Amino acid sequence: IYPRFAQSLSLNYKSALTHYDGSQFVANGNLYLPGFLNNHNIVLNGAYLKKDTAGQLNFSSGFPFSRGYQAENLYEMIKWGVNYHLPLLYPDAGVWNMVYLLRLRTNLFYDHTHVNDFFTNGNTSANFRSTGAELYFDTRWWNEASITFGIRYSYLLDKDLFGATGKNRWELILPVNIFNQ
Repeated sequence: IYPRFAQSLSLNYKSALTHYDGSQFVANGNLYLPGFLNNHNIVLNGAYLKKDTAGQLNFSSGFPFSRGYQAENLYEMIKWGVNYHLPLLYPDAGVWNMVYLLRLRTNLFYDHTHVNDFFTNGNTSANFRSTGAELYFDTRWWNEASITFGIRYSYLLDKDLFGATGKNRWELILPVNIFNQ
């Protein structure tokens, strides 16, 4: 699913060009390692975000917040996570010469995001931890476009300070790059 050994690092710095004060720095990295079997992968990831305290501008963050939580753009955020990817089935089945199902795969994950900010309850830091699984369907449409979609179950280990109540979250994972193939 992923390379046996690889790493990726993304650094992003945003600063205001107007008379408003504002800046934001985001670093995001992944380390890809082999899993227990030949077609399994372990992906370790880490991320860091820090923005200014002026509060005049708020940039979109791109920070990979812990899955299941409502993502917020806070003053300082640190995240680390572990993912274990493995294929489940290779059905190689087509439907009406339109959709071809290549593979079903899963990802088991653990995310831990630690944030520092100025919350309304007086706290200055909080943790957002989650664990869960993702099920992906790798498909090919009209023998042209490769499209992957899936479902995610997240179990929240900490209280969601910004979203709905409850520890169990279900999400639909849809592609955003269908037409960029």
